[in-house]
Amino acid sequence: MDHKQMSLKMPQQSEEFLRLSDVIDIRWYHIVLLEILMLSPTAIIFLSNLYNLNILVTLLIQLGVVLIGLPGLAMKILNCPLIYFLYNELEHVTKQIHNGFIFFLSTFFSIILAYLFLSQNYQKLLKVQNDKSELFIITSCMVYSLVNPIFEEWFWRIFVRKIWNRQESEYKNLYISLHYAAIYGVLIYSLSSSQAITYCLTLFFFIANEVFQIIGEKSGIISSMLAQMGMHIAVSIIMIDMINRKK
Repeated sequence: MDHKQMSLKMPQQSEEFLRLSDVIDIRWYHIVLLEILMLSPTAIIFLSNLYNLNILVTLLIQLGVVLIGLPGLAMKILNCPLIYFLYNELEHVTKQIHNGFIFFLSTFFSIILAYLFLSQNYQKLLKVQNDKSELFIITSCMVYSLVNPIFEEWFWRIFVRKIWNRQESEYKNLYISLHYAAIYGVLIYSLSSSQAITYCLTLFFFIANEVFQIIGEKSGIISSMLAQMGMHIAVSIIMIDMINRKK
């Protein structure tokens, strides 16, 4: 690729939203690479279920390879350093944290209250295996709840979004949300004994990604991370409660 086309430019005003199309010349094969990256989390979950991999091993693969390693490789291919993805994302940190805790509490209590309301039917529709120790389950849920949202927000809200921002289509966010929902759709399919509940929860995660996208754009990436963390912690508590009820 011509080095002139790959030249980097830093915008002069901090208010300017940096698009990767303003920094490098993104070609069609870069979009193909991005598509492979967006499908890779779903592929990992599918293979994990197929070969019955340990949940912590799956999480480590997701975090180390899919959400960190592959984007790092892509940045090398794009010749675009990390600073261009993080540009403007960490402004007004205090305000982002304040708003984020509001979103955290709203998301957390909304899901918990919905579970309490539907628990009688919801538990019967899920197959929850309890062949692990309680300490293992709690540890896995803590890692999932506290670490995964941070790297998911980095991957979907920063890395993927800023590459796709070169596309002016109004459907680009929906396209990203389809990939996000597919991850949880495959995961829920392996747990659920009902196709209806699988479709409903997959739709829930599709809508959740749209909500996180709006939060990220309006309030900042930290707010979006905290909102998603509230969702993941609520889901983890629900899973632990369901497993304990099976005892």
